[in-house]
Amino acid sequence: MKFIKKFENYIELKPSDFANVNPMNCRFNSDRSEHETIAKNIMIILWRTGNEFRDLSWKEYKEERLKDGNFTEGEKYYFDNVIRWCFSANNAKQFSPKWQVIKPEIEINSDKYNL
Repeated sequence: MKFIKKFENYIELKPSDFANVNPMNCRFNSDRSEHETIAKNIMIILWRTGNEFRDLSWKEYKEERLKDGNFTEGEKYYFDNVIRWCFSANNAKQFSPKWQVIKPEIEINSDKYNL
């Protein structure tokens, strides 16, 4: 969409935009897949609880993950490492090269329908 592309810097990304993309090759060298999984879980929880970036506490994360099943207390270590990358779209883009190129849903739809 020509009009939207002109103003793409004003379109805010939502956690739902990030939740739909696996954050491969994240900035962590050790336990990379665990960090990526927790970061994606955080985005899914933010999406499910209002789809706005905000501070997410360990307590809320744990409660939401218990609803999902397959939760372990070992997730806290990875949560503590990645939560600082998940409270804003700008920070999330720095977490993974796959997340750096995410487009807002409105831009994807405009390209899809050639608007």
